[in-house]
Amino acid sequence: MAGLFKRTSYPEPARGSKPALGVALALGLAVLLALCAGPAGCGRSTVFVSADASGTAITLRPGQRLVVELPSNPSTGFQWTLWTPPDATVLAPEGSEFVAPPSSSPAVGQAGKELWQFSATAQGKTGFTLAYARPWESRPPESEFTLSVEVR
Repeated sequence: MAGLFKRTSYPEPARGSKPALGVALALGLAVLLALCAGPAGCGRSTVFVSADASGTAITLRPGQRLVVELPSNPSTGFQWTLWTPPDATVLAPEGSEFVAPPSSSPAVGQAGKELWQFSATAQGKTGFTLAYARPWESRPPESEFTLSVEVR
């Protein structure tokens, strides 16, 4: 019975002969990163938009957060308010906060940015408008930010 099985020995691979595996892994990682570069790519949980996105439409997935970053200077009396709220069953408002610019000595009255946060709760389409105005004035807002959102 000993003759039924022939023992074959294979030569050991030479050192450094596996560069193809490293190159393949590096290329795969590069492709994955390129595919994930979009605002909602690869499970990214937060999508950021700026004032430049006003009047546009974006797509989110349920569970993602949306952060809208707008220029603001509350010392002038102006503030961003949720003028037309979204359908909260699709996109729920989570609040806002003012963020002063990084500075070693902040100046009184210095402008900064206001961050508005929303959470995509369920599939559907909705939109909202933020208005930059003085709450005690009855004139039209100084500025508006409008965004259409589809959650799918």
